[in-house]
Amino acid sequence: MSGEELENAELVVGELAGNSARHGRCELTLQLTLEPDGLHIIVTDFGIAPPQPPDGADHDCDEHGRGMHIVEALSQWVRSAHKGSSYRVHALLPSGR
Repeated sequence: MSGEELENAELVVGELAGNSARHGRCELTLQLTLEPDGLHIIVTDFGIAPPQPPDGADHDCDEHGRGMHIVEALSQWVRSAHKGSSYRVHALLPSGR
């Protein structure tokens, strides 16, 4: 991975782990796998899914809410799932290897 790709990975991991720490409980796991199509990042916590603001809601983007936009902009795709007591976010970052 290039220096820029590593910086992007660090930023995405930081955003996802930060969200997990804010919205989750005590435990979170981080999995990084370098695959042929990029770096697969998985963050799992054991809390509830973060609340989604209603359409048209006036929220302060200067303070909160930019993290997932950054993750989505840097990733090929982002998926999330809530199952039982866990919430998991997957992101795939492109890699030129």
